[in-house]
Parts: sequence; C-alpha cells; structure tokens
Amino acid sequence: MTATALRPALIACSSLAALAASACATPQSQPLPVAGENPMGWLAGCWRTEDGAFREVWSVDGNKHLFGHNTFRQGSDPGTVVFFEQMRLVETGGTWTFSAYPNGVGPSDFPQTSARPDRAEFTNPAHDFPQRVTYQRDGAALNAEIMTLDGERSQSWTFVPCGTAPPAEDGPGKTLP
Repeated sequence: MTATALRPALIACSSLAALAASACATPQSQPLPVAGENPMGWLAGCWRTEDGAFREVWSVDGNKHLFGHNTFRQGSDPGTVVFFEQMRLVETGGTWTFSAYPNGVGPSDFPQTSARPDRAEFTNPAHDFPQRVTYQRDGAALNAEIMTLDGERSQSWTFVPCGTAPPAEDGPGKTLP
C-alpha cells in the first residue's frame, strides 16, 4: 500500500488517539466563578501538592453540589495510598455544608461559617479533629487548612493544578499524572 493510500487511515487513527487522550485528561483548576455560577466552583478541578503526595479532585454538579475525593500516598512513585477521603459540598437554604468521609467513614458535617468569593471556612466544634476546614484560592494555587478551633493543632497544604510539574524535579515541559 502507498503512503497516499494510508493517509486517511493515519488521520483517522491520530484523531481517535487525540480524542481518547483528551477524554482521559486530568481536569484543570477553574477560575473564580461569575454571577449565576456555582459560588464554590473555584474549587473544581484536580489539585496536588508540589511533591505529589496529596491529590484532591473536585467536580461541580449543578449550582448547589460539589463532589470531591483526595488521596495521600507514601513510598516510591507512585506510592501506596495510605489515606483517602470522599467529600461533598451541598448548599441548602443558602448555607453550604462540607461533609467528609475519611477512609470511607462518615459523614462528618461542617457547616460554612465564613465565605468570600475565593475563600470558604467550615466548622464543627463537636468534632474531635479537625474542627475547622478552610479552603482559599491564591491565584492558580489552592490552600487548604484543617485545625482545632483554638488553632492549637493544625495542618495546611498548598495545592497546584494537576498536570503542572515541580520545576526542580521534572524540568520544563514535563507533566505529572
């Protein structure tokens, strides 16, 4: 068969490959929402810590729901999942509630106590730890913090959109899964 005869088949195969790759692509972070959109939509997308140990993914389902999950991995690349959590954000009667299911157990509900277009805080004083969960966008990054109400115990993470490589580890043009 000649190269001319193969050209339509090659074009069709490369088009299918591109379509398949885009369907499996990692969702990127979303810009801050505009009026009429989900006010928590700025959480949507795939987020990871610089070292890739933590990954958190949020999906928008209409104007009043977001669904998320996160994993923490330890060990060599890609590592073993040692913690996972399913999460849900639901708006009811003008109030958002963050529901967490750590390692599949829950829910633990945290009603929203503070909100800005780029920041949300949820608290549950009756919960052992955490009692406060905060998310805040900082440009293209997402900051998350969990803590006790008195701030005595806290943990925080800075997430970047998935698919962006840490400059020191992977070099220019590389992406992480």
